[in-house]
Amino acid sequence: MRPYALLSGLVLTLCLLDPGATHAGLSNAPDHRYTIKGFVLDAQDNPIPDVKVVATANNGLSDQRVTDRRGFYSLNLHLHNEDLGRLVTVQAGTQQTRIKVSFDPEDTTTNREHDLNFIGGSISERDLGFRGLPTWAYVGAGLALLGFAAARVARVHRRRKRRLARQMQKTQHHTRSRAGRKSRAR
Repeated sequence: MRPYALLSGLVLTLCLLDPGATHAGLSNAPDHRYTIKGFVLDAQDNPIPDVKVVATANNGLSDQRVTDRRGFYSLNLHLHNEDLGRLVTVQAGTQQTRIKVSFDPEDTTTNREHDLNFIGGSISERDLGFRGLPTWAYVGAGLALLGFAAARVARVHRRRKRRLARQMQKTQHHTRSRAGRKSRAR
């Protein structure tokens, strides 16, 4: 049973690898939730934890969070198709910028996300993934890890099967030997 527990743990780890999932806000459907996520880093790309990040739309909607130990934050605004193009002010510590809400109004299933990073006084609107690598790199690494775990579980299972087969052969041989000795003794 132990290998299956390991595999379950790895699957759970893969689910947690997406840093955007730290505050998913499941209360809104994807077409009503607009997530602004990113990192607050110093000029040397070191994370700055415990920075208050606030997003305020010009319709009064707002959300605020504090960056985690990796400098990551994720904010959710409840927006609709009519909010396409709306301006949102995002402030991280003393840095502030305005972004324009953009998404495909026809797509009602994909999460609407905007990457916004504050890096040493400048702003970047690209996906840094987890500290600089794109998210697909972590998904790929997770899948490779899952493949390794599956191969390991299969290997342990084959070994256990061979060990049981050897034990059965020894038991059968021992039983035959005893039966042979009993028949010779008669």
